[in-house]
Amino acid sequence: MWLTRRFTILSFPAIARLYNRTDHTTVMHACKAHEKRLEAGETFPQIPGWEV
Repeated sequence: MWLTRRFTILSFPAIARLYNRTDHTTVMHACKAHEKRLEAGETFPQIPGWEV
């Protein structure tokens, strides 16, 4: 969800529909949680060919 938000112009409700979720706040929570993990210095597996 975070990658979708980061690399598209889709709104939270549009992303929720894309992932078959009924509530956009699920997307908001996922993005906020991911941002907190990034700020804390947590690393994530790299996707070949992607620059974040």
